[in-house]
Amino acid sequence: NLRFLIRLMEQVQSAARLADLMGSVASLLSNMPAGMAERYRRESRWMKFFRTAWFSGELGLLKPAPEIFGHVLAGMHAAPEDVVFIDDNARNIEAAQNLGIRTVHFGPWTNLLQELADLRD
Repeated sequence: NLRFLIRLMEQVQSAARLADLMGSVASLLSNMPAGMAERYRRESRWMKFFRTAWFSGELGLLKPAPEIFGHVLAGMHAAPEDVVFIDDNARNIEAAQNLGIRTVHFGPWTNLLQELADLRD
């Protein structure tokens, strides 16, 4: 649904700006094919909000495989408990939680900034 994706990206943009102001890092992990990822890196206006980005097509791994999360954690030099993973897919959320990563399951009901504030408490 296009409306859902636009809402998601608007909230992610706000959260990424907030993360930057707070000295945190916003990164992207997407199950995007390599060719599409290359184009996204070049043309997307959203890339500027992420310090780093990982795409499944480039890694040869797909969410919810634990290995893709391990790869990203290593690339971020971060412990699982220091990361918040935001996704709209329940299987991906569960996989991240099983690794000790804090999560926000994004849906039409989600106020992302509030969810992130709740995790800080």
